[in-house]
Amino acid sequence: MEDLEIPARSARLGREGRDQVREGNTGRREWNAYGSGVPVELLNEIGGRNAIGRTDIVENRFVGIKSRGCYETPGGALLIAAHRELEALCCERDVMHFKQHIALKYAELVYYGLWFTPLREALDAFVESTQQDVTGKVRLSLYKGNISVVSRQSEHSLYRTDLSSFTMGESYDQKDAAGFIRILGLPSRSRALRDKKHSSAETTPPLKNKEAEVTR
Repeated sequence: MEDLEIPARSARLGREGRDQVREGNTGRREWNAYGSGVPVELLNEIGGRNAIGRTDIVENRFVGIKSRGCYETPGGALLIAAHRELEALCCERDVMHFKQHIALKYAELVYYGLWFTPLREALDAFVESTQQDVTGKVRLSLYKGNISVVSRQSEHSLYRTDLSSFTMGESYDQKDAAGFIRILGLPSRSRALRDKKHSSAETTPPLKNKEAEVTR
């Protein structure tokens, strides 16, 4: 088992700057990063040693056929895992949801070789704007191909225990939720009333002939 602690903005990689690595007797590695962040070569070494980042997939090629691919990206897997944890802390809900759609399109553009296109540049601008406050520190534990998140912290975190706990204080009044709960539940209530009406009509026994004549 090996522990990693990845510092702020380590996803912004480069070859300039200095990175210092400290390793203790417990196998924990901690970076004091200056400039570029953690070098992906070092993460490849550590991730590969713990069987991290091997992917075996059946993919769809540009021409429409399927092929099998086996890839190994130990360093990339570690960076993505850590970066996603920081995004979960620092990004607003709707931004996170929309960014997932952007990620699929971005991956398609890269896979098809459409790098030098206006759409890729526009998507880059959107993603860059979402990352302004994504910074912090994530600690990962690696063991036999598995990545476990031990801790995450950021000075730009949107997570607040006084709002999200079951013992909320004065900062949140649960009665405020009653209005939008009824509004969000309106489609479900309407559908339930419709289904109840149709169900009652189907279970009502038909009138006998004499009763039907009297009714007429």
